[in-house]
Amino acid sequence: YGAGVGCRPFPLLRTDFRVTDYPSIGFEGQTNFLPSSAPDEPTTGKTHATSLLFGAYVDPSDLPGAGWISRFSPYAGMGFGASINRQKPMTMYYPALTLPHYFTTPGGTNVSLAWKACAGFSFKLMPFCRLELEYRYTDLGETRTDQGDGIRYRPSTQETKIVPIGAT
Repeated sequence: YGAGVGCRPFPLLRTDFRVTDYPSIGFEGQTNFLPSSAPDEPTTGKTHATSLLFGAYVDPSDLPGAGWISRFSPYAGMGFGASINRQKPMTMYYPALTLPHYFTTPGGTNVSLAWKACAGFSFKLMPFCRLELEYRYTDLGETRTDQGDGIRYRPSTQETKIVPIGAT
């Protein structure tokens, strides 16, 4: 979810500032720490991100003679800004080892460059208020873990070991 405020400096161009919160971005993937012959190294985690982006849009709705397009208008745009990314602990599993184990990293917080590209339609509700429906690709940058203690757990032996790790 998010909110924004903007203006139209020229008839074909509008701009805005938007704050968007992404409370739970899930990640499931594979790590590549073991040799390529290892069949599977599943990794899971979650990130909470908040972005502030400045956007610029080509929107013909206020052009003279726009007719019907002034009420229901297509647009395209881009935006740039920053994202605060709060990585929760990541859990990795290494089943191909002689003694398979899980490894959990500490979480971390960082600020990263963010950008978006979008296209959509805006519907004029009032002279200075529009409702938008858009398709957006957003890149929130990198997430990182902080320096701290990782936890290695071997299910077969019930062994738990604390492993100090650096920031990633």
